[in-house]
Amino acid sequence: MASTASGLRAHADRPVVDPAQDAFRFLPYADAFALLINDAETATPLTVAISGPWGSGKTSLARLLESRLKVEQYWRLGWDAAPVTCWFNAWMHSDAPHLGAALAASVTRTVSGQRPWYWRLLSPLPSVMLSPEARAWRRIWIGVVFASLALVGYMLMLWLFPELEPKSGKLGELFGHWQVLTVYAAAPAVIAFFRKAYKVSDSVGTFVDAPRSAAAQGTLAEVREQLGRIMRQAQRCWRGKAKRRVVIFVDDLERCPADKALDVCEVVSLLLGHDDVVTVIVADLDLLESAATARYRPAQADAATSGEYSSIGEEYLHKLIQLRFNLPPLRRDDIATALSIRSAGA
Repeated sequence: MASTASGLRAHADRPVVDPAQDAFRFLPYADAFALLINDAETATPLTVAISGPWGSGKTSLARLLESRLKVEQYWRLGWDAAPVTCWFNAWMHSDAPHLGAALAASVTRTVSGQRPWYWRLLSPLPSVMLSPEARAWRRIWIGVVFASLALVGYMLMLWLFPELEPKSGKLGELFGHWQVLTVYAAAPAVIAFFRKAYKVSDSVGTFVDAPRSAAAQGTLAEVREQLGRIMRQAQRCWRGKAKRRVVIFVDDLERCPADKALDVCEVVSLLLGHDDVVTVIVADLDLLESAATARYRPAQADAATSGEYSSIGEEYLHKLIQLRFNLPPLRRDDIATALSIRSAGA
């Protein structure tokens, strides 16, 4: 709270998005990360972590970074377009049966929307990954395809049995324009054929719907390959060279149940680690290390030997995260400045 002439004013815990309101002086960090991520020489896949306790400004830095990634002077470092950015708030999806599958579905939907129109038309996502509105449109599309096939079949019947044409009334008169009608009717069927041939594998939908079952069936490699194909299409790859990168932000991970948070880390490593893809994990890594230690410490470890396994969590995250940045403590004068800025903007 902040004191005002009329009493006390409460401030919501909202992240900083506008660089003009960067009272915590995070912009130099955001600029440095933007240069690193957009640098074509930076090896990928890359997982970056912004770590700090609750209220330290992690999300503010991540939001500033997201805005700086779109600044032309940064993405012009070897790219033809600004990166595709995806934002996944893990806490908002914590009720999902498998948080890692929710992340994969969210990222795939966002990235898929950035593919060229012809890939979105010819290589659709599985229905289980679509929003209710998109599923409704797909049902309409399926109805159009069946109606077109029925019309083509009707034209074929009149061609084989011309004596039926006089008995068909108005429908029989359409046969006089059979060439045009057949082309128009066959087009949705041809498109449907290519959509069936090039659609994203059902293994991706199976993973989203039942990730444990997909893992047991050994289809994770296929899921990874299919997600990589979607990424390459969104990156507008030409002759193996991407025209832009994909940057995925995963926020509020430490506020989720420990097992689900670790599932997300594994999905980032197993399924989203592709060329020119950068994942930014925004979380208190100390809490994630504790969760990993609790999961992977041998069950027979007792109080006397538990110290031997105290670094398991740290080693686990080191394998998944290539660059960790610990936010410095906020200074009192910066906090006061931030409160004054928000009070003035209220």
